[in-house]
Amino acid sequence: MIWLLVDHVFSVSNYAAVGSLSADSHEGIQLDAGIYVFASLASFAVGCLVGVVELLFLNRAFAARSLGAKLVGKTLFYVAFLTVVVVVLYPIAAAMEMGTGLADARVWDRLGAFAVSMESLSTGVQITASLVVSLFYAEISEHLGARVLTNFLTGRYHTPKRERRVFLFSDMKSSTAITERLGHARYFEFLRAYYDALADAVVRHEGEVYQYIGDEIVVSWPEEAGLRDANGVRCALA
Repeated sequence: MIWLLVDHVFSVSNYAAVGSLSADSHEGIQLDAGIYVFASLASFAVGCLVGVVELLFLNRAFAARSLGAKLVGKTLFYVAFLTVVVVVLYPIAAAMEMGTGLADARVWDRLGAFAVSMESLSTGVQITASLVVSLFYAEISEHLGARVLTNFLTGRYHTPKRERRVFLFSDMKSSTAITERLGHARYFEFLRAYYDALADAVVRHEGEVYQYIGDEIVVSWPEEAGLRDANGVRCALA
């Protein structure tokens, strides 16, 4: 799910290192070759770190949370994380631009000026809004398929048409017996893990969740996508 987030963090960390390109801005960092290289390396490092954190920590930490809790929790985490990135990268870039060291008080004066500037406030608002939209899209795509939300927003579902599609019907075997053995509360947790595992296979094989029916999931592909690389069969066997 992190393809959109990584791209977003690249842009933010570049801004943290480069800042405003306006020559009249006291808070901004002027772009030159050295700072550009630094910003590019910082972007790559931050993007890799975000990917690791997302896969190894955030996905597990929020696996059992509701969509709202995931959006709020991950947004707060990334806002805090990107704030740290700015605090670390901005003084380094400022020192490079001024040809001085981090011990120079002017570097920290510039960081303070940037922190209380309207430029910083507007950037923070834009980052937060972008994070919420990115996380919402990523969560929906991860559980229903990458095209479902796009199709909904573009109105495709309001203009039905005939299509040739591939369908997969996956139903849990002996679900009644499992419910009786686990009890309702534990079965609910089991069902959620079951759906999470299925959703991962669906996304990896380019499918779209058509609907959930109790413990059954119906997955669909456009004919070309379903037959390409045997996506439908591979999803069923995943």
